Amino acid sequence: MEQQDEPLVNFDVGPQSEEYEFLVDTGADRSSLRKLPTGVTIGTKTCEVLGAEGRPFRALIIEGVEIKGNSKYCVADFLYLPHTETNLLGRDLQVQLGVGVIPKDGKMVVHIMKLTQGDIQEINPEVWATEGKYGCLDIPPIKIEMQKDTPAIRVKQYPMSPEGKKGLASVIEHLLKENILEPCMSPHNTPILAIKKDEGKFRLVQDLREINKRTIARHPVVPNPYTLLSKIPREHTWFTVIDLKDAFWACPLAEECRDWFAFEWEHPDRGRKQQLRWTRLPQGYTESPNIFGQALETLLEQFSPTEGVQILQYVDDLLISGETEKEVKNVSIQLLNFFGEKGLKVSQSKLQFVETEVTYLGHSNIIGKGSKRLSPARISGIVSISPPKTKRDVRKLLGLFGYCKHWIDKYTQGVKFLYDKLIDQEPMNWTESDEKQLQDLKEKLSSAPVLSLPDLKKEFDLFVNTEKGIAYGVLTQEWGGYRKPVAFLSKLLDPVARGWPACLQAVAAAAILIEEAQKLTLQGKIKIHTPHDLKTILSQRAQKWLTDSRILKYEIILINTDNLELTTSKSLNPAQFLSGEPTEEIEHHCLELIDMQTKVREDLEDTPLPYGRVLFTDGSSRVVEGKRTSGYSVIEGEKMEVLEKGKLPSNWSAQCCEIYALKRGLDLLKDDRGTIYTDSRYAFGIVHTFGKIWEGRGYLNSKGKDLIHTELIKSVLKSLQKPVEIAVVHIKGHQKGNMPEIRGNQLADKTAREAALEPGEPVKILKLEKIPRKEKEEIEQVFSEKEQKAIKELGLHQGEHGPFETREDYWEAPNHLFWICGDTAYTKLPGDWSGSCTIGIIKPAFFLLPKRLGAHLGVPVYDNLRKVDRKKRDTLTIGGDQKWKGKIWTPEEIIKTYGPATWAQDGSWGYRTPIYMLNRIIRLQAVLEMVSNRTALALDHISDQLTQTRAVIYQIRLAVDYLLADEGGICGKFNSSECCLEIDDKSAVIKNISKEIRKLAYVGNQEWTPLMDTNWWNSFWSFKGDWWKKAGFMIICSITGLMFLPCLIPFLIRTITSTVQASIQIPKATSQKQTKMMVIESQGPEHENAKEIYEKFQKCRKNYFQEEEVTN
Repeated sequence: MEQQDEPLVNFDVGPQSEEYEFLVDTGADRSSLRKLPTGVTIGTKTCEVLGAEGRPFRALIIEGVEIKGNSKYCVADFLYLPHTETNLLGRDLQVQLGVGVIPKDGKMVVHIMKLTQGDIQEINPEVWATEGKYGCLDIPPIKIEMQKDTPAIRVKQYPMSPEGKKGLASVIEHLLKENILEPCMSPHNTPILAIKKDEGKFRLVQDLREINKRTIARHPVVPNPYTLLSKIPREHTWFTVIDLKDAFWACPLAEECRDWFAFEWEHPDRGRKQQLRWTRLPQGYTESPNIFGQALETLLEQFSPTEGVQILQYVDDLLISGETEKEVKNVSIQLLNFFGEKGLKVSQSKLQFVETEVTYLGHSNIIGKGSKRLSPARISGIVSISPPKTKRDVRKLLGLFGYCKHWIDKYTQGVKFLYDKLIDQEPMNWTESDEKQLQDLKEKLSSAPVLSLPDLKKEFDLFVNTEKGIAYGVLTQEWGGYRKPVAFLSKLLDPVARGWPACLQAVAAAAILIEEAQKLTLQGKIKIHTPHDLKTILSQRAQKWLTDSRILKYEIILINTDNLELTTSKSLNPAQFLSGEPTEEIEHHCLELIDMQTKVREDLEDTPLPYGRVLFTDGSSRVVEGKRTSGYSVIEGEKMEVLEKGKLPSNWSAQCCEIYALKRGLDLLKDDRGTIYTDSRYAFGIVHTFGKIWEGRGYLNSKGKDLIHTELIKSVLKSLQKPVEIAVVHIKGHQKGNMPEIRGNQLADKTAREAALEPGEPVKILKLEKIPRKEKEEIEQVFSEKEQKAIKELGLHQGEHGPFETREDYWEAPNHLFWICGDTAYTKLPGDWSGSCTIGIIKPAFFLLPKRLGAHLGVPVYDNLRKVDRKKRDTLTIGGDQKWKGKIWTPEEIIKTYGPATWAQDGSWGYRTPIYMLNRIIRLQAVLEMVSNRTALALDHISDQLTQTRAVIYQIRLAVDYLLADEGGICGKFNSSECCLEIDDKSAVIKNISKEIRKLAYVGNQEWTPLMDTNWWNSFWSFKGDWWKKAGFMIICSITGLMFLPCLIPFLIRTITSTVQASIQIPKATSQKQTKMMVIESQGPEHENAKEIYEKFQKCRKNYFQEEEVTN
């Protein structure tokens, strides 16, 4: 066998061992011959072939051809392609003959694996991964833990192409045959995808993102790949890389955990849909690498390599290294046999057996003797990427470059423009400048140096510097009189450190890069080289700039760390680090540079001037009788008298007041010389330290947000330039003594407190104050056109602080607006009013407010509310001429009109602090009522759906049992003893829950009852209300009764007596007359003449009067 420079290789083919030249084609599935070997015949068997041009055609197959070479022998089938230019060696024979292709010196050359036929005979054949065979470890089944009360996870299956389904069919059949997959009926379901490989086959991938979100993951103990490579001894020259095939599927999964990983599968030919689940640890599960890595690490404890040979493990990739070829070969064969015994499979095609250079951890790192470099395939793949078009493309590009960051000098600076693109809005704008920076980054990657593997026995050199808020450096080791790079390091400083002077940034940069370097040096000795005197900076300047916690952190890392040495170097960049220091000496004094960079003006002093005026400033902000008061003062030090004082807005903090006091002191020293004393470390720090920092970082805080007092700080820094000479000195506050400095500070503090309590308006400082956005929204008042028109008609104008003023001796609020002072609202306020009020609107959303005249000029903002039955409300007048018609408001109307509320806040709308919560409480109540009612409605629908679903399931079960009756139903078909179908009907329970929710959600309307209510009698006799009104009513009723009672009593007696007598006599006479008339009517014949009737009448008349006389 002879190896060529091009990707060509020669083998002996056929019974006569004729030498044939083959082109190694990694894109061809099968090998081909253009000429028949002697003694070989062509059969009639054919297959379909897809040519290079994409056109399919049929080719004859040459069966049973012998091929020898590379100490290997095999019998294979070839495609007969007489019209091709050369014989092709496809992937089918590359694996069997140990042939591969690797990039070398810009060319693709043949790589002959050193695994010979003799080596193969020494290796257990069970270790090799073949089609349809998978390994399995003898370990306890893996259990996973999900979050508590995790509901059923159901994600619909994604659409899949027919080609993908056919490609997965054979894979799934093999997995079912090997019992890695099994049928199931699981409440969970996640989708699968068919991912096409380079060789044309398909990979089964399951989207387990929803499962991963709800997993309670174990603590990951997967090693850091950078730390792992640091463990390779520099003297090791021979390597073997073993890639375990389908390693995760070797770990059995506990029965009770399998349902979580179920998926839906539809066979492309039979069209049958079913659910399948994994019996082994699935790929794509978040814990699979960690679980298998731990299992393999435990297994390797049973294997002991030969002394001098090292085994490194990263999940399922293993690297064997040693000094001699024989030792590495023997350990490699022993480890392969060990894996075969334990049930693990190894990919023979990916095995790198006893090589001087191997590719480890993917296709990025090529490991050789004492060095590591990026593979040409990785570099060419990144360089060929087109410019990104979306933010997703930018993230992919950052991920690719990030994996290679240790090879790229000033990596963080180079990729900063890509991070800026992630902040921009879509669509992304890719400019010529961006293209140039991307090309620069690719050029750095193309010329990436070979990095040295760290020698943990030797000292490391770390060169550190900063540029534009970015720490960068290079970790090196001396090798043969030269410094060789181990890794290029860079990292962005935090927002606080980026605002420091360059010399102070070097402290933070050194600390952060040391932490990165220690991941590679594994606590080896490091010598730090930097052009800055870090120890002096920490001891003499850090206190003014750094917090105590930062100082402690940096001292622990830079000064108190063992095996760490700090030195000052003249080299300023990595190129100088590697090539040597510059010949010219660079003048650099850190302390002077820090002082120069941090002072707002160079002549600013922090000690008193021996001449000029002396001022004391102070500010005060405190709560007095429940109200916050703020003020400031400036004291003349020579005469100890008040130079200026004033009241400040009540919402100002003590720091604001002290800053303003210092600003006024600086203004009073305009074009003069003097010293200002302040007991505020905050104000002192602004003029000496922080102000310059904030100015440098754009007045942003440590979180990257705007400072609260930006405009105030700017004004102080501007006023600092007004004096001819100035010293701002800090003095400790609240001291006792007779020294002039102490007495001046005490007087300033006392005066500021008194100024805060003085009546009147605060100092007019609106031009100075820039209100933050949130505070603006609270302070600024927006008026409609109608309100603005009313303001104009009243002759009002807006004052400097917001209230509307009149030129008369009172303050009048615009129509529909009120002065809200405490718990009372006014339409007018006296001109000399000194209370705290807010101008706002009382908006009766759902509770109407009654008008009630009192001792003040206004009406109450709220009063006791009483619940009554739902009914239409009366029209009420509130506060002024405006009227609102009362009606019942549904929750939907409330939210539609006033918007929803999720927290109880203001009930009166004013230009500053809201004081009532009435409006939002009702809106919150409306939101809760709507949510509750709709939740109850949803539960009703769910209940109905469950009832119907239960019936359908029973019907389906009956139908299936009927169809499988000959086989004993479902139980007999699947030989299951636990197949009883029982679905409890929970619809009644859900209905009850729905009713309870509606009961809890119902809140009756609250409204005001008119005077003549149906319950007025009960209200009258209740103990609530005005007692004097009720007492007066009772007294008036009593006097009226005493006045008319004597006249009424006799009249009542006569009336009652006559009425009783008449009721006794009249009924008696009437009864006698009626009896006689009835007798007359009942007597007499049926037919009588006129004479007879007359005689009878006379007779009766005589009898009647006779009886009347007797009676009388």
